Amino acid sequence: MNLLAQPGLRDVQSMTTVLFHRTFRDAAEAILRGGFRDGGRQFMTDRADGGVWLSDVPWEGIAAHDNDALLRVTFTCGKADLAPFEWANEPPIGCREWLIPSAFIKKRGRIELPSIDAWDALLDAV
Repeated sequence: MNLLAQPGLRDVQSMTTVLFHRTFRDAAEAILRGGFRDGGRQFMTDRADGGVWLSDVPWEGIAAHDNDALLRVTFTCGKADLAPFEWANEPPIGCREWLIPSAFIKKRGRIELPSIDAWDALLDAV
């Protein structure tokens, strides 16, 4: 199964899940060097949780600026393992979102910065 062409889908045989994180290019480079850091503030909610926001859709709006970056995070687990970190959107917004602790990402995830060609392919697949 080509995970690049099918964003957010799980490869059943290898139990991987691919999610995405939007950021700026300089932040993406720092994340690639040292990993994610937990955000420790409330964001559009009354819950105070820390972690990193990831979604199953590589939003097209990220290509609005030359400094925008899209990180692909591949987890060695299925979405059921990520269920405790999922935030339901009411009403639905066209994607699923997770607030995942950086320690979990370091342990179970692989972070990549797709090339521009791969980024275009991801957006075309949505």
